[in-house]
Amino acid sequence: MGNLVDAQITEAVWALTDRDVERAQRVVEADRAVNHMELAIDERCIRMLALRQPEASDLRFVAAALKMVTDLERIGDLAVNMAQRVPALTEMTGGSHDESGRDGDLSDPRTRREARRIGLSTLRASSGATEPATCETRHRHSIA
Repeated sequence: MGNLVDAQITEAVWALTDRDVERAQRVVEADRAVNHMELAIDERCIRMLALRQPEASDLRFVAAALKMVTDLERIGDLAVNMAQRVPALTEMTGGSHDESGRDGDLSDPRTRREARRIGLSTLRASSGATEPATCETRHRHSIA
């Protein structure tokens, strides 16, 4: 699910910066799969809570999974929101990035590439917060 949401964000950023309506539509269509995954994972977690009654670290793991899946689904929704704005932006700019300045800072292809690189690297760096070692380190520092 995380990989699919990452792909949604990547595709939405590309669609937005390139005014690619077809790519944006693929992002919107991929949202169904993310929504189905969220429901399936929620169902499995709830079934595990009911049938196995986990304790201590197992319970924390299930609770964290429930929270992460909700957050990932929301991030996917935000990617869809970005993608849904592409047709209007394409219409406003005539479907291309002109050099008249109507397109603001994204009129230069090098600027678009750099904007994508920064946005996507920031997203990927923040996704490291779900790694067990990162969570453990943060927990230790917040207690100390």
